Amino acid sequence: MRLNCAALLDFWTHGASWNRREAATFLDGQHKLPRRRPNDE
Repeated sequence: MRLNCAALLDFWTHGASWNRREAATFLDGQHKLPRRRPNDE
């Protein structure tokens, strides 16, 4: 949540009016969480 806080707030406020392309662009632009390796705990 911290990585995408401002963008998620914008989505929460305005996302219902976005078209499919705008939603896809939003999702593609989000910061991804680092993947955990199997041995990480």
